[in-house]
Amino acid sequence: MKQLTIYILYFLLISISGYSQKTDDRYITEPSPKRFFPELNDIEKVKYVKTIYYEIDSKNKFLGYFWDTEIYVDEYPYKYFYRIDNKTNDTIFKIIYEYYEDKNTLKYVIEDNNPTNEKNMFRPENTKRWYYDKKENIVKKLEAVNTKSQITNRYFNSRNLLIREESIYFNNDKSIIYYLYNEAHQLVKKIRTYNHNIDYIITWAYKEDNTYYVTEQLVYDRESIEFNNTIKPENSISSIKKTDNKTKYSYDKHNNWIKETYVDNEGFMITEREIIYK
Repeated sequence: MKQLTIYILYFLLISISGYSQKTDDRYITEPSPKRFFPELNDIEKVKYVKTIYYEIDSKNKFLGYFWDTEIYVDEYPYKYFYRIDNKTNDTIFKIIYEYYEDKNTLKYVIEDNNPTNEKNMFRPENTKRWYYDKKENIVKKLEAVNTKSQITNRYFNSRNLLIREESIYFNNDKSIIYYLYNEAHQLVKKIRTYNHNIDYIITWAYKEDNTYYVTEQLVYDRESIEFNNTIKPENSISSIKKTDNKTKYSYDKHNNWIKETYVDNEGFMITEREIIYK
């Protein structure tokens, strides 16, 4: 452990003087908190959007909803997103964004996943909170599942490079991830410790065109690594691929679509949006 500490400190001293580098997929990054915003022209002019998804057959008989109702509200310094169960009208998901005084930089995000049924394994009780600095870096994350919490703190150097990520898990275990840079301020090594033991080490090298490749990947204790199983968007109903010749749109005077009709073999899948502008 002493050698590891010396090794990490050496690279951190180099990293601290680093220049800004665009975040890549070697960092542990969160999904963009803006992923729930509706796709709209001039969204800063929009105050309210309600989106519903339903199906009808070829005889215009209503077949049911195929996705929950979604509501987006913009009321500075907050923005809200809700998902409403069409059968019970319960709020099954909500997210709240708070912004700094410049109106463009995130300050705080709360995400709540509230189940309509406690036994519904696809909607576990889950609350997440992200805290941002004025550079919009995520500096802290708090996750609570069934009253148990996990806290992650992230540390950046003066040049906006992520250098360390510390997490305390539900069972009070602790992990630390070190991001180490070379003299050219390129990310070259990622070291994770779990309860003071090395978990894994990944090392990268760079080509002349600045592209990188893995030169070494060492895993010391696979059982202690935390894995996240995420449902990919392409598996969700809302991401069905729609071809141009089967989809028709209706637009409002702001050139935002307010109705999308997709023709399939059994009838029509329709998405309607009610949009209120500021």
